[in-house]
Amino acid sequence: MENTIKILKSVLKIKNKALYFFKRNPTSESFEIRRKYETEINEIEKAIEILKK
Repeated sequence: MENTIKILKSVLKIKNKALYFFKRNPTSESFEIRRKYETEINEIEKAIEILKK
């Protein structure tokens, strides 16, 4: 279980870095990608909280 949380945190870190990149380059394509990444980040954060319980 703890390894799963570590993996999810690593994925979260990578997605946050990618999200930062797309925020720096505002285009219509990057807007859609940002929304997708933000949704995925929120879902991963929820999963981590559930696994911690």
